[in-house]
Amino acid sequence: ALTAIYLIVAAFLFYSVKQNREQFEFLQSEISRNQVKVVRKLPAQKEIEKAKKAVSQPVIFKKEDRTIAFPNRDLKSLPESAFVKLDRAAVYLLKNPQMRLVIEGYTDSLGNVADNKTISEIWSNLIKAYLAGKGVDPAKMQAVGLGPVNPLQNNDTERGRRANRRVELKIIKQ
Repeated sequence: ALTAIYLIVAAFLFYSVKQNREQFEFLQSEISRNQVKVVRKLPAQKEIEKAKKAVSQPVIFKKEDRTIAFPNRDLKSLPESAFVKLDRAAVYLLKNPQMRLVIEGYTDSLGNVADNKTISEIWSNLIKAYLAGKGVDPAKMQAVGLGPVNPLQNNDTERGRRANRRVELKIIKQ
């Protein structure tokens, strides 16, 4: 009986080793095949030089790029106009790691103050999440919802209310 048990265990181990070796060889061939594909997709030398030149140039984060307008109060996603500005901000912050970012959200004065603060918080957190997704350290960003304070224009007109619905990006040197 003991010999039978030894034979069963030995057969099981032999079979397991054989299966693992076959899987290993299959994975090795897949890796080799994928390496060939990756090598073929390497960028041309011109593209590499162009990328190096772009990285070496200083990034300027202009004042007009620091305000993101939210045209509608009920907007729960980033407006299309924000992406170019936020991409510039991300590049600037990544190239200048000594900088911090304060993201201040503002709304118009319609509705109650608590709702306005919540809306402005949502907007500033959307921007923080987008920038974090681009590689900016979340610990170097602070998102604040301030609601209807600091209006840029009078809230009596639609144009004024639209101007007041915004998020401002404030760069601070640490």
